[in-house]
Amino acid sequence: MRNFLKNLGPGILVSAAFIGPGTVTVCTLAGVEFGYSLLWALLLSVFSCIILQEMSARLGVVSQKGLSEVIREEIKRPFLKVFAIILIFSAIVIGNAAYEAGNITGAVLGAQAIFGDQSLQLGSFQLNLWSLLIGFIAFLLLFSGSYKTLEKVFIGLVLLMS
Repeated sequence: MRNFLKNLGPGILVSAAFIGPGTVTVCTLAGVEFGYSLLWALLLSVFSCIILQEMSARLGVVSQKGLSEVIREEIKRPFLKVFAIILIFSAIVIGNAAYEAGNITGAVLGAQAIFGDQSLQLGSFQLNLWSLLIGFIAFLLLFSGSYKTLEKVFIGLVLLMS
């Protein structure tokens, strides 16, 4: 069993990243609220993902370079280059923040289902302590910078979710 878990490697990281508590929570709530009426969005997403992956693979095979290298070399005007960098950086930051917020929200809902709601009332502002705790743990894991630690934690989380 130990060798089996050792050989799983980055597959567990990908599974934990794409099928995390945020994904499960959002998909469940969307299914309850909208039923099959959002099925078109799934089909459009899959089709778009296939097209973008194929384009990126073709660009890499033909140019032997990554997307960022091609953008850096092909965009000659400084204004357009800065605009492209800002646009890409903004998409990465906003997308990752939204994705992580969804994962933290899903983990908080799971913790609340098991342990109950833990909130702190500060005047008219209510602070969810589970959000702070889970966000802090996520920060510590990422701040540690250890791939092996992240891998072991994600293996445990995927097994727990399973």
